[in-house]
Amino acid sequence: MTRDPRVRAADDPAVVDLLDALTPLLVRRFREGVYQRLQGASPVRLSDGTYPILTALLSGPASAAQVAARVGVDRTVVTKQASTLQRAGLVARRPDPGDARATLLVLTPAGEEAAAGLRRAALQLIGELSTTGVDPGALAQAAAVLRALTEVVQAGAPGERT
Repeated sequence: MTRDPRVRAADDPAVVDLLDALTPLLVRRFREGVYQRLQGASPVRLSDGTYPILTALLSGPASAAQVAARVGVDRTVVTKQASTLQRAGLVARRPDPGDARATLLVLTPAGEEAAAGLRRAALQLIGELSTTGVDPGALAQAAAVLRALTEVVQAGAPGERT
């Protein structure tokens, strides 16, 4: 059996180093630390689901399926989190003018303010992290690598891609 040349061996030091570098990003404790820092800018308790949904809706009304595709979660997760945000007065559901059977999620004025505040707080946090002595070129390269890795993960394993 021929190995896919795009797949590097698990014993490759570069692969091991990358996994070690990504692990803090993938674990709940890191995410919770970020959300805790952003919490001051939010009128509702932030979670893994509320922040991405609020900020995804900054670009305009969308169905739960569209938001799910934007943030990389299942539609049912978006529906549940949207209900929480709706109870908090940050999100409303509106009929889709293009499809009478569909519903769109839309930010309320309070939701727009909250989402914009969260976005500013997140940008400030990333700005603080980027001034910790890391070369700006390395930050740009890290962002490019993370985007590429996200695309690969979202596309599925090499044997699963169509």
